[in-house]
Amino acid sequence: MKRGCFFALTVFFSGITVASPDRDTAAVWKLQVRINATSGQASLPIASPGIFNAVAIKLPSGALQSGNWTCAAGKRHTTLTRDEHAPNTSSDLSNLWVLSQPDSLLSLEYRGQPLTAEITAIFLWVPPLSETQHMSAEKRADCSAPGLISQSVWRSGLPAPVPGRSATPTHHCIIHHSGENNGDTNYTQIVRSYYTYHTTVNGWDDIGYNYLVAANGTVYAGRDPEKAGIRQDNVLGAHFCGKNNFTMGVCVIGNFSSAQPDSLAIQSLEKLLAWKIHQDTLNPYGQFKHPDNAGSWLDVIAGHRQGCATECPGDKLFARIPAIRDAIAPCALVTAVYTGSNNQQPQLKWTQGHLKLLNSDTPLQAELTDPAGRLLWKGRVAASPQLVPLAGPVIYRLSVTPSLVLSGWLIPE
Repeated sequence: MKRGCFFALTVFFSGITVASPDRDTAAVWKLQVRINATSGQASLPIASPGIFNAVAIKLPSGALQSGNWTCAAGKRHTTLTRDEHAPNTSSDLSNLWVLSQPDSLLSLEYRGQPLTAEITAIFLWVPPLSETQHMSAEKRADCSAPGLISQSVWRSGLPAPVPGRSATPTHHCIIHHSGENNGDTNYTQIVRSYYTYHTTVNGWDDIGYNYLVAANGTVYAGRDPEKAGIRQDNVLGAHFCGKNNFTMGVCVIGNFSSAQPDSLAIQSLEKLLAWKIHQDTLNPYGQFKHPDNAGSWLDVIAGHRQGCATECPGDKLFARIPAIRDAIAPCALVTAVYTGSNNQQPQLKWTQGHLKLLNSDTPLQAELTDPAGRLLWKGRVAASPQLVPLAGPVIYRLSVTPSLVLSGWLIPE
């Protein structure tokens, strides 16, 4: 088989302390190489300057296409996928691949169009913890907070984040996937690696997400609130393409473009979101305008792709979001989501099959749909009750003005 040429150009070190062979200290190395794949294929063995247990590849913009780059270390291999959270859009950065066993040699394979380019291999050494904690997913009928692995546990031995946290109210719970590490079970090491990557390669103050959920249902507290007055769920993160105000980010570990998420992960995700909507009086079927109530309508429970140019959280996890809304709906405390400035917003009440409009002297146009979005009834509603014989609960959209539509979850009384 004919292979392309390769040769190393430059070696430079970056990030936190390079301390190999001291394996108690985190380290990052960046190794730049040039690939000449004039025949459309090439194989590059790249020796790391030190033992590594996580790696990412930086490529010219547009060079990372679906399935055209694979890498191997030891007996493990993976197909590179683009990190859609990366802050630099002038290049393609792969998702971080966390190894189950450390190595010193990376094999990079390219198959595609003829290519000559400089690439950068980013090697990380993240000291493993001697013992890791896991928490089993619990299916409980109440809406209490789930158990968490705290930052003091999973971040042990790593540098502290850069201080300067701020809080944001939550209008949207944004669901992500990490894009890598299906089947790996050392979840604490994966979270430690993401933190090191986000802070040293992406240049962020801390890990980007508010929470991370492992395949076995373990939930990790993500970005550190730092200050007593900031809650874990309301600390401003870095996960929604620069529009992080009014959002809480939850990352499910794995790539769910074609693989189904584990049932325990879904169970813990539902538990976390059920607690959140109960605590913040959010409607799982509602919408707000985003960002800052000035943009497009965005669901309260939304996938990353609904607000950013990305495939995250993968087709399989994204398809589960309607069912997730249904599962957490019993914890909702409200039957309307208000998107305007008047606290006395119009509302609908449904008693003994009769629909009645509250807080409005003027009749309004309403639509009732089932949770899947199928239209069940539409018409004008007023303060006088009218018979609407439907089985509930249903979702309503109430048109107050052409630019103000209230959506809500309507429960028969």
